Amino acid sequence: RLIHDLGEWEQLPKGSVIQLFHHCVENDVSSFLVDCSKKASYISNLGTALSESGLSRDRTQLMAALDAEKTTEEEFVSQVEDLLRTLKTDYLDLLFIDANHLSKELSTAVNRLKSQGKIVETGIKNLLEHEKADFSKQFSVNAILSSFRFTSAGAKILTLEKSASEEAIKMLFLEGIDGNTSEELEKMATKYELSTKELLLAWLLQHPAHFHPIIWGKSKTQIDSARKALQKRLIKEDWGKIPGKIIT
Repeated sequence: RLIHDLGEWEQLPKGSVIQLFHHCVENDVSSFLVDCSKKASYISNLGTALSESGLSRDRTQLMAALDAEKTTEEEFVSQVEDLLRTLKTDYLDLLFIDANHLSKELSTAVNRLKSQGKIVETGIKNLLEHEKADFSKQFSVNAILSSFRFTSAGAKILTLEKSASEEAIKMLFLEGIDGNTSEELEKMATKYELSTKELLLAWLLQHPAHFHPIIWGKSKTQIDSARKALQKRLIKEDWGKIPGKIIT
C-alpha cells in the first residue's frame, strides 16, 4: 500500500541508502518511485545501493514518472534506457506518463519498450476522469497518479471516491499533511496514539477506494511512522468525522 519516493535519498551516502532500502522492505514498503517529471536526471547512487543491498529484484517494485514533453519515439526510448542504467535494473515494474503529453509516437515507444521487457505496466499522471477512455485507446492503464492536498474540502471530496475495483490502482502524492489541524483532530490522534500526520495517513489508508499513498523522507523514523499509520484501524464513526476536523 505504501510507495516510497526516492528523491531525497540520492544525496545520502551509499551505506545509508542500503540501510533504508532494507528498512523499507522489512516494514512492508517494497515499492519505490523515481519522479523524473520533477527532476531531469538522477545520479547512479540509488541504483548502486539497490544493487549492492542484496535484495532480490522480485522483492521490490521500481516505478518511474517521466515528463515526455516534446519527445520523439527514439528520445523517449533512450530516456527510459538511461534511467534503467542509472537504477541498474533491466526493467521498470510501472512507468507513469503525463497525460498532457500523449502522442502516437509515445504510444509506439511504450509498446516497443513493453515488447522488450523493459516496462511491465503503464500508468498515467495528471489524468482527468473524462480523459481515461482516450488514454486507454493508446495504453493499458494499470495505475493513475495524482496529487492530493490534505484540506477539509479536499478530504470531503475524496470521501466520494468509489470503492476499490478491478480498475486502475490510484496512487497519491500527499501535500499539506503537515499543515495546521484542529484541537479536535489532535485529541483524536491522541486517542489512537498517533501524531496528527499519522492519523491523516491512517484515514487515507482506510479509504474504501484503497489508495496507495506515496511517502517520502530520509530516515528510518519516517518509515516507521508511515508503517504505524498503516497498522492502525480507525472506528467507522471517527473515520467519518476526520474531513471536517482538518483546518489547513
